[in-house]
Amino acid sequence: MAALGFGRYNPFPLRFGGGNAPIAIEHEALLEHLRPAYDISDDQEIAAETYAHATGLSLTWACNKRLANQGNPLKMIDQLAEWEQMCSLRPSENDYDITRRRVLAAKLRGYSRNALLDIEATARTLLGNQFVAMHVVDPLDEINFWPLDPGPPGYEWSSNRAHVQIEVRRGPMSDREFYRLMDQLDQQLSDMLPSWMTYNWHTGSGFIVGESILGEAAL
Repeated sequence: MAALGFGRYNPFPLRFGGGNAPIAIEHEALLEHLRPAYDISDDQEIAAETYAHATGLSLTWACNKRLANQGNPLKMIDQLAEWEQMCSLRPSENDYDITRRRVLAAKLRGYSRNALLDIEATARTLLGNQFVAMHVVDPLDEINFWPLDPGPPGYEWSSNRAHVQIEVRRGPMSDREFYRLMDQLDQQLSDMLPSWMTYNWHTGSGFIVGESILGEAAL
């Protein structure tokens, strides 16, 4: 089948991608089964009848595929709003559907586990191309302060052992889009991480978010 073409298997003027359309696959399969007993030439009535049957079957395939996708948060359409409501998500009216799906997928992932691999998977799912990497403190750089050996003021009892840093990139996003996405990340990780863990997001390297004049850089 040509990439750009018209006709029975391609009612839409432009068709992109390789492989046969589902209706063509089904039509050819039906004709092959009838070949021993019928003339299956394209100008015969049997070819038109089997094409009608193939049309119905291909539509059934499409419906089943769409129904199956309603269980996949990254692909769902019809059930997206219902799942958002069940997960207490409140998308903005300006959010793209793909953004809403990523938020939901991250939320569902966050409900199940909170190991480091799951935290990374949640951030990667939500952020998409804005995700760069997840960093944890190297054991050689761990710092632990306890009441018997207190740290500096404000950090008398603290540790960086359970500190997760999500490195992100800005890309071509507007400030509004970017900080909206970071707010969604904060919500996801706040719900997901246990009370003894902490996190921050950053771009590049330099200082901790909220504790530096650079704002978006991390220590």
